[in-house]
Amino acid sequence: MHSTLTEHARCLYGDEHRPTPECGLEHDEHSFVEALTFADADSILAMLREL
Repeated sequence: MHSTLTEHARCLYGDEHRPTPECGLEHDEHSFVEALTFADADSILAMLREL
């Protein structure tokens, strides 16, 4: 499991600033949407600012 919402988004969708990291975890949009649904506002804003 990813430690932050930003890491999860980066592994699933990539990042225009850095290459997509190597990750051995399964990635699906359902688990990301679930993490996003229950994330606090600070985590969501941090993800949006970084990506």
